[in-house]
Amino acid sequence: MITLRKSGATGSSAGAARNVVSAQCRSVDNAGDLVRLASVELDTLYVERVNPYYRDQMPAYGIIIAKDNEVTCQVQTLGDVSVSAIDALTPGKVCYVGTNGRVTTTAPDAINSPSGIVLLQAIGYSGGVSRLSFTPTPVTLEISV
Repeated sequence: MITLRKSGATGSSAGAARNVVSAQCRSVDNAGDLVRLASVELDTLYVERVNPYYRDQMPAYGIIIAKDNEVTCQVQTLGDVSVSAIDALTPGKVCYVGTNGRVTTTAPDAINSPSGIVLLQAIGYSGGVSRLSFTPTPVTLEISV
């Protein structure tokens, strides 16, 4: 069984609930990375950074908000996210999965894609320079060169 833990948000969104799960991640994954659900084994959730150039590495399930150690991370799956590791965002813009597996307000294209495609996934909107209202759509739009 996987348990979603709800906890109160802090800062300007105090009182709002957010969905956070503890998961196993790769040592190269960092706070601010968007992750997909890679597998579930017994009571353990495994996630890995998304890559919109490959169908089997999408869609985004959550965003890493903290790492407890090298391979254990806290993943937020819904709600307001304020992580200093999120790259500068333009307030009020729709946010997408970027080609680097991080949040961006610029929709990616397939021009430099090694696979010839890019999967476009809207994941929410920017509420500030480093604040994201995270509401990932389960649908991706495939764009080819």
